[in-house]
Amino acid sequence: MSDNQSYNTEYVEILPPNNGGMTTRWYPAVGTDTLQLLEHLAIPKESKDSLRDEALRILSKCVPPASRSFTTDTGLVIGYVQSGKTMSFTTVAALARDNGYQLIIVITGVSELLFNQSATRLQRDLRLDYRPDRKWQFFSNPSSRTTGHRTMADTLIDWHDS
Repeated sequence: MSDNQSYNTEYVEILPPNNGGMTTRWYPAVGTDTLQLLEHLAIPKESKDSLRDEALRILSKCVPPASRSFTTDTGLVIGYVQSGKTMSFTTVAALARDNGYQLIIVITGVSELLFNQSATRLQRDLRLDYRPDRKWQFFSNPSSRTTGHRTMADTLIDWHDS
């Protein structure tokens, strides 16, 4: 490093779990979207069971979708290259949908190539392009007004319209 260069160091504190290792706030239920996703994935049954259990563990630490309380808790899931992150966040998204979350935001990739790869897999594994229902709306890099005839706000309003 030259004399005129400096690096900022950021420290991340890893906190131990509360309550004797349990930070579960609620118990999500495995529903149709999660079951269909697991059936679609071409991985061994033991891996599917592990993936489901990890998704349940992750989502149980989130604020329940029906909660009216405000929280400043933030979670971040990270992993090594080719460690199953995309499969994990896809399963968590399906599980969140099964449990009534109206909006799921996935931030992925530090390059356009990685973003496109993850977005393609998410759309494929959740079968977003060829499902007969309207349970999912996919917005890629949305702005205040997305292209097309629907906005994210319109989609959330439609959520409550049976």
